[in-house]
Order: sequence, then C-alpha cells, then structure tokens
Amino acid sequence: MATMASLVGRTIGCGLVACAVLFVGDGDAVADVGTPIVNHMLVDQVAPLPGPGSVTYTPMRSPGDATPAAPAQPIPSPPPVPAVPTYVAPVPVAPAYVAPASAPSPFGPPVYSPLPYAPAAPRSSSSPLVNRQSLSRNGEPGAVVADKAAPPRRPGHRFFGVASDIGIPDGLNVGLVVAPADWMRLGASIGTNSASLDYRGGLSLIPMGWGPSFSLEVGHCNLAATTSLIRTIFNISSWVQPYVQQLGYTYVNAHVGFDYRFTGPTLFVHGGYTYISGTIRAPDSMVVDSSTSTTVTLAQDGNVHAYTLSAKVGLIYMFGGL
Repeated sequence: MATMASLVGRTIGCGLVACAVLFVGDGDAVADVGTPIVNHMLVDQVAPLPGPGSVTYTPMRSPGDATPAAPAQPIPSPPPVPAVPTYVAPVPVAPAYVAPASAPSPFGPPVYSPLPYAPAAPRSSSSPLVNRQSLSRNGEPGAVVADKAAPPRRPGHRFFGVASDIGIPDGLNVGLVVAPADWMRLGASIGTNSASLDYRGGLSLIPMGWGPSFSLEVGHCNLAATTSLIRTIFNISSWVQPYVQQLGYTYVNAHVGFDYRFTGPTLFVHGGYTYISGTIRAPDSMVVDSSTSTTVTLAQDGNVHAYTLSAKVGLIYMFGGL
C-alpha cells in the first residue's frame, strides 16, 4: 500500500511539473471562448489595443529571448468598392389644362372637337393667303391657320386744299383747290398783277397722281392804270407808253409741268403758252409837240391780241377729306 501511494504521488507530481512547463512555455489562453488570460510571467507581451479598422499582431517571446520583437504590421483593409451610378429616366408629365375662371355655363361644359389636319401649302409671294402650320408642344403638327395678308395702308384721299402761285402774266394769286380724284384738280383763285385785281379758274390733270401734269386756266385782270412792273413785263416801248395809260386783259394759259408731292404739300412748276386779249385806254390828253403845245386825246379804246410765253411756280396743301 505504501508503494502504491508513493507511485500515485509521483505520478501526480510529474503531471503537475508537466503542466507547469506547458504553462510557462506557451502561456495560458482559452481559444475562441471568453477573454484571453494574460501571462504575467512573459516579458513585453502586453500591447495597446489596436485602433478601429486595423488588426495588429505581436509575436510572443520567452523571458530569456534576446531577439527584439518585430514591429506590429498593420493589415491593410480592402479598398472600397465604387458605387455604380444608376440612370433614372425622367417620367414625362402631361400638361394639365387649366380652365379660365368664369361663371359656370347653364348649358354644361363646352365640347371641343379637334380640327382636321391639313398639309401646309408652299408659300408664294403672289398668293393672297399666307399659310402657317403650328406645332403642338410634343412636336406633332397642329391646326393650320390661314389669314389674309394685310394690304399696305395708304393715306386717305384729301378733297380740299389751298394753293398759292406767282407767274407771268398771272401775277400773285391765292385760292382754293378741290380734288375729286388723285389725278384731277379744280382751282379758283384771286390775286393781283400789281395794277389791278385778278380772277382765275382752271383744271389740272395729273395722270399718276404726281409727276407730269397738264393745266388749262382762264383769268382776267381788271382795267387799271399801268405800273412800271406792267410796262416791264409787257415790254411797252417808251414812245408808246403815253398811249397806254390804262390796261386790262383776259388770258388763257395752256401749261405742262411737273407736280412733286411731299407728305402733305405739293410743289409744282408749270410753263407754256398764253393767249392775251387786252384793252388799252388813254383818257388823258397827250402832248405830241411841246413847241406848239399840240395835244392829242384818244376817244376810243384800243384792243391788243398776243401770244406769249408764260410760266409760274406754286405750292398746294391739301387738308380736307378722308
């Protein structure tokens, strides 16, 4: 019995020594279960806990090992996987119809019928219609709208106006003008030839409304004492002047000319031939011989007929009518 007890004690003692050797050589830890037990008998085995996102491994060494421990090498974390962009197609939204704010109709909502489609006709400069094809919001052809081309706006015709002109043998005249059409004018004026009162009426034709014109006028100057201007215009010789104490005449003008129309007034220049039929009167006695004091008195008026060149320039301003 003593031998058996001694053998059991030696066996137990050998087991304890083996356990102590294993404990000293490898340290005490329980794998994958619980918390690791730090062996305080080892040197330089305690290291700070690694930071988040990396794992640090520190090899253990025995107390007598003079080889320094290798520095901790961080294990690189795998690179992040880039996110793949996804394309989201836009969802078309149909336009909403907004009804105008108005009172409700007692007959119910109106019913709209679609307009028939018609192909667009080619545009022509000679056609009186201009076709326009409208497109809807989604690019589809809509209704065709045809509207009449607006004619150019022209100023309204003016019927009444005033005129003023100066010429030979008319003198200076002012008067009224009536234009039944753009190509025709009727005029009546009053004026003076520097000696007497002058009356005149006439007709002018302007085929294009402006430009070349044709005029026919009839006028009369009352019998009156002659002036230096009258004697110069009619070229009365010095020896005849004592016999032409008074002069009156009727004249007919046949003129061609040019009428230039501005926005409002019309400037004209006319010229041509004039027929003159006049009366010469000498009521006062005339001295024919001063040495004998001989005088002559003409008891009868003389008549004169002549054709002469004539011209005039004037301005017309039309203000009345449409």
